[in-house]
Amino acid sequence: SAASDVYKRQMNKSVSKDLANNYQNSIDAEPGETLDFKIHFRNTGTTVLKNVAVYDLLGKGMTFVPGTTRIFNAGHPNGTFEKDNLFTNGFNIGDYKGGTDATITYKVKIDDDEKIYPCGKTVTVENNSAAAIDVATIHDKVQVRVTRKCGETPKTPETPKELPHTGASEVVLGVGIAAVPVSYTHLRAHETVL
Repeated sequence: SAASDVYKRQMNKSVSKDLANNYQNSIDAEPGETLDFKIHFRNTGTTVLKNVAVYDLLGKGMTFVPGTTRIFNAGHPNGTFEKDNLFTNGFNIGDYKGGTDATITYKVKIDDDEKIYPCGKTVTVENNSAAAIDVATIHDKVQVRVTRKCGETPKTPETPKELPHTGASEVVLGVGIAAVPVSYTHLRAHETVL
């Protein structure tokens, strides 16, 4: 219908490794890693959308990096820093006439928490965003697959303890025994010649 065409808009949320600028809808990551998130909002209709508000809901085990929220739009083509309200009340990104858009970027750190991300398991965390105008709210999300690699901690401590204890003492004894007769024989031969 004509009324629905007037209010057409789209939102796309994506994620990239920190500073990699390779944004996708899902990503593999490790605990302790920082990721770059991007929300792209576009008015694809013909009517001005007023007071567009953007919200974000972080998944469990993720922490927003304060001071990293930026918005890029016609008024700020090189980006400007925003207040960190994206995860509390959201914030108003302004009015958008047909064909205009905005991009919001921010950084998130994956918590290095073994209770949330146990060793050897992959935990998928969803990160949801919403853009609201008076007539409706649109949503998009990304998936972050977090895998904690298991270290070989039981094997590592045993190896150094055993090597110096047995291996090194045998080598020292062997060298000592071999060296003693050689030096005495050499001294005796020398004394006889004189």
